[in-house]
Amino acid sequence: MFDEKFFAGEFADRASEFLDEHGGLGVEFVTVTGERLDILAVESTEGDGMTLVTRSERLVFLPYAQLAYIEMAGQRDHRIASFRLSDSAS
Repeated sequence: MFDEKFFAGEFADRASEFLDEHGGLGVEFVTVTGERLDILAVESTEGDGMTLVTRSERLVFLPYAQLAYIEMAGQRDHRIASFRLSDSAS
């Protein structure tokens, strides 16, 4: 069962370590109904649930009882560091 102490304790510490190790972090919360929430920020974990900001710019209140699991993944930047376009006509 998820609760306020879970998010303030060891999970928060491990998530911070994971972020440092991987240089970025993607977090998805999955509800008991199977909805996947791509989380940008957790605004509050007080009371019976938490207030989340999703990457799709939604503000969501999620009761702890509705949270099935959390999935974390390191984010790698696959963009090309730099490139130049030719300034001469060929």
